Amino acid sequence: MSLKKKAIIFALLLGIIVLAFYNYLLYALLIIPALVFVVFYRKIKKAVYILIYFCKLLFKKHPQVIETGEAVEAYHFIQLPDGRKLSYQLYGMADGWPVFYFHGTPSSSSEAQLIDNEILVNNQVRLIAIDRPGIGMSDFKEKRSFSNWATDVEQVASKLGIDKFSVLGFSGGGPYVAACAALIPERLTSALIVSGAWNMDVKEAQQHIYESVRLFWKVAAKAPFLLPYIMKGMQTHTEEVTEKDVEMWKYQATEVDFTFLNENNRMGYLKRAIMFALNNIKGITCDVLMHVRKWDFDLERISFPITILHGLKDRNVPAALVEKMAAIIPNSTLKLYENEGHYSILGNQLQDVIFAVTGKAAILPEKFEPSVNDEQVSSPVSN
Repeated sequence: MSLKKKAIIFALLLGIIVLAFYNYLLYALLIIPALVFVVFYRKIKKAVYILIYFCKLLFKKHPQVIETGEAVEAYHFIQLPDGRKLSYQLYGMADGWPVFYFHGTPSSSSEAQLIDNEILVNNQVRLIAIDRPGIGMSDFKEKRSFSNWATDVEQVASKLGIDKFSVLGFSGGGPYVAACAALIPERLTSALIVSGAWNMDVKEAQQHIYESVRLFWKVAAKAPFLLPYIMKGMQTHTEEVTEKDVEMWKYQATEVDFTFLNENNRMGYLKRAIMFALNNIKGITCDVLMHVRKWDFDLERISFPITILHGLKDRNVPAALVEKMAAIIPNSTLKLYENEGHYSILGNQLQDVIFAVTGKAAILPEKFEPSVNDEQVSSPVSN
């Protein structure tokens, strides 16, 4: 073992002892992953990166970003038979075709603002974006599952007087669409997953993604007790987009995603959705962990057709994972786009999004017409 490596190991051990002595035992444990990387994987640079990250968590103040007032006024509430309430927001046409929107992870219902509201109105779509239990203004539910969510959605639809409806899941909302397709197919008219995050604890999920995303899911799968501290570290002092936020997105997003988010205040909508979710660490942690644990329904038994749209430039969820999941689900249709990232499909491919949920050709302004570079790279693959 080199002298440099011995010095780093000694520094890490000393850090653990000092933190433990000052009653920061939990933070002392946070250094252990860095030590493991040095000893077993010989990745000194990554170990230092992990150590610096957790030290930032130690000294960072964790504010509550959104409290009450104007932000809450946009929310509607439904009380379920078990006494819980779920919060939701409405977009598009009030009496349009009902589409339940399932937000990503970590995020909340206001994320639906990434989809142009004018286009929803023009296409007579009523978008109902629900906060999952423990997220936004929705009550927390202990030991919830994907199956529980299908039941919740069915009850919300019944409370709203909706018999048949469509479901649209973005990113982490994808598995929730699959759960509805598996468990309440008789209530659905269509099911769409955009940039879906599936089981993120498999080999395919770790390839061709950002290092920060890979580390996030590895912590969730291997050391879930650390996840709440990472979530707290994601909180900021303001819900407004700062220059630092813009620089971060410029660095951590593909060019096509950054361009999409940097227009029409979409970056602000997304930040607000994420920060609102992070107000309840317990709720959002539960939501994240569901993507690395065994699911309580079988993809193979889904009989209802699901459309899946995914960009080959997506570095949050690799296309290889999506192709694997699409191959498992019967009657699924996968469309891959060569020049789309994780978020940009919600803007550049709205003609496919609208058609997938309504079955009708989309009415789009000229600026939203797909260019040659936006074409899908392969014919739909149906099972």
